[in-house]
Amino acid sequence: MEITLCLIVRDEEKRLPTCLQSFKNIYSRLVIVDTGSTDSTKTIAEEWGADIYDFTWCDDFSAARNFALQQVKTEWVMVVDADDVIQAETKKKLLYELEKLSKDARGIFMPYSYSNVNNMSGFTTYLPRIWKTEFGYQYMLPIHEYLDIPKTDIPHFVRLPLAVVHQKKPSDYSKSVLRNLGILEKAIKKDPLQSRLLFYLGRENKDRKSTRLNSS
Repeated sequence: MEITLCLIVRDEEKRLPTCLQSFKNIYSRLVIVDTGSTDSTKTIAEEWGADIYDFTWCDDFSAARNFALQQVKTEWVMVVDADDVIQAETKKKLLYELEKLSKDARGIFMPYSYSNVNNMSGFTTYLPRIWKTEFGYQYMLPIHEYLDIPKTDIPHFVRLPLAVVHQKKPSDYSKSVLRNLGILEKAIKKDPLQSRLLFYLGRENKDRKSTRLNSS
């Protein structure tokens, strides 16, 4: 099966090589959408043979991801971030599972673990990582985006206990909390009754308090 590895990136020169190396042999095509890098991210992407597309950042992760999905030409897509890696043994098991995947399968859910800025608490959930492009699934919400899969399609997704490791450090959370709050507040003004946005606003404020950030 041909899989396109799909990423949106910005200034990821330090982490992108490790990410791509870890997923090597899973994907047959690489699509990287750059949202405004000023470092050597795009050069690295070129070295890895990526098809690179520019996207003007508009405070909307779903818009960027959906634009990236539009560039995918293979039957399957796998979506990750530049700070994601897959361990060698996990990759071996995933490749085995892909070989025996049912023809009726439309996608694969894999574990994702979230920890707060102090790595003291958090949660683990299953997210769609790999799916067939023919069904045209799209991301929703400008931040903490999710793939909108019809309930009738969920039974056709395989659930594999094979985790992609998220390598974000506490210092990375500190840099992104204020950005996330800004996007959330803007989105809530447009849709004040969106429960997902309100939940994430509370979580981001909790993270902001725990890192003693201020708006200056």
